Amino acid sequence: MLKKLQKKQISLIAGAGVCAFLVGAMVSAPQIGKNLGRLFNGNNQEQVISEANIAKSVVLPLVNQPPEARAAQLAQIAKGGSSSIEQYRARYLLADDLLVKDQAQEALELLDGLENDYQALKPYVLLQQARAYRILGEDGKASDKRQAVVKEYSKEPVVAKALYLIGLEEYQDRAIAEFPSHPLTWDIIRGRLAKNPNQPELQLVLAKYAFEQPGIVPVLDRLVNEPTLKPEDWQVIGNAYWESKEFGKAATAYEKATPTAPKHLSSW
Repeated sequence: MLKKLQKKQISLIAGAGVCAFLVGAMVSAPQIGKNLGRLFNGNNQEQVISEANIAKSVVLPLVNQPPEARAAQLAQIAKGGSSSIEQYRARYLLADDLLVKDQAQEALELLDGLENDYQALKPYVLLQQARAYRILGEDGKASDKRQAVVKEYSKEPVVAKALYLIGLEEYQDRAIAEFPSHPLTWDIIRGRLAKNPNQPELQLVLAKYAFEQPGIVPVLDRLVNEPTLKPEDWQVIGNAYWESKEFGKAATAYEKATPTAPKHLSSW
């Protein structure tokens, strides 16, 4: 299970690149501003990078370019004589591109010390270093980096990525308990349900937090056969069916829920 999860996560990171892994796919300047606000702002406050700031940056406009097209420019910025936010951003992005090609040693050189230079990116730098060590076959060092993220960022969503990569059952349990709304947690749950579908408590997590995801209706259809469901559980199921436009099934579920039917059923 661990190898399968790690392989899938590495595929997610490498296939989609730094943007999809950390902040979602981006196709326009306004979206870059929204999604890179936390990643590249240089502090821990959730700010939005404006289009004007993107225009001033030499690195941010390169985010949507193919790795081959931006490699030379990023390398030049990364080797700049004086340390700066732009240099840190370039080092991170270039390292990610190298890891996609399994050039782990070169990536580690770029990432060396970056977690201290650029505190806003520290947990992500640690995870990238872990990724590099895994490529090099140094699993002990990779584990140490992931464990550092778990220890230092235990209350932040980024820890879900580390827990997912660690893959041990106890850490997966923690991810489910503490980060039920994280997409990687949903992957853990789906993996467990694939092995044993008779786990209504996990199905309820998906019903409550992943109701907009493809494939949720079959999960709900299995869940409704569970005899131990409580009225509040039926409310969650009804909401999930409703969001999936399964209005008839939603109405049936709401009939078994706590008698506080949602407003959208007032005229049902």
